[in-house]
Amino acid sequence: MGVVVSGLKSKKLNLSYFMIIIKLSGGLGNQMFEYAFGRALSLKYKQILLFDKSIYKKKNKSTPRKFFLNFFNVDILSFSSVLISKIFVIIDLLFIKLFKINFIKKEQQIHKYDDKLKISKFGINYFDGYWQCYKYFEEFDDIILEDFTPKIVWTGRLKEIDDKIVNSNSVSIHVRRGDYVGNKDYEVCSLGYYQKAIDFFEINFNNLVFYVFSDDIEWVKNNLKFKNASVIFISGSGFNEAEELILMSHCKHNIISNSSFSWWAAWLNKNSNKKVVIPDRWSNVEKLKSVPDLLPDSWLKVS
Repeated sequence: MGVVVSGLKSKKLNLSYFMIIIKLSGGLGNQMFEYAFGRALSLKYKQILLFDKSIYKKKNKSTPRKFFLNFFNVDILSFSSVLISKIFVIIDLLFIKLFKINFIKKEQQIHKYDDKLKISKFGINYFDGYWQCYKYFEEFDDIILEDFTPKIVWTGRLKEIDDKIVNSNSVSIHVRRGDYVGNKDYEVCSLGYYQKAIDFFEINFNNLVFYVFSDDIEWVKNNLKFKNASVIFISGSGFNEAEELILMSHCKHNIISNSSFSWWAAWLNKNSNKKVVIPDRWSNVEKLKSVPDLLPDSWLKVS
């Protein structure tokens, strides 16, 4: 395939002079935020976009993560050498000391839009953070939406379920538990939150079909109650994370957890009349309980 410049396929640029490098980390939702942030910067400043994937070469025993962006129609020009990543840190320290120039841009606060973020006039800009604010990329939303479409045409059971979702009054429910349970920094959305969200849709809409996604599907089956709607449990059916996220995004409406995974499903939902229900608290960490730079005003908060 050769070298592809993200957002600048028709132009030849000198790699040594124009370069944005995004450090990728975390699960699929985090990777999507990091990609969208970098893609927007590349388009805005007309610079080559590269990604540091070195973290996925390391073993993470607590919460193993896989690189999933290659599922989508995105251009990933990899910059994944662990050694080169370390060299960048050394170069950064030298330039800070000699020229007061910082090539490595670290995110100051997660979920907080930084309107003072600057691009160095020199060739290298290395960004380290999650960048979970839609304001960073909403200017290029149409391009981002197109990027995050499946790379291959769906067939078989996956296509069959997707067709049912698209042709019904579908509502996705994402229940995130897993590594959140027992972690004092994470807010596990309560059963009451999900029940109120379900009740909202059952009161205001007819002929509903709820499609349920979760990393603890048995908990969901044993606890969530539905009155007047059909329910289809998707997780545990053999689909990967990216496939489940896209299925959620094709639903007419979304009930999300405090998770970047289901956030992206709601953001990618192209239904102009969509209702997105969100929890009123995003985290147990005090400064992250309210995250207005992450959650659009049009999404509905439920306690």
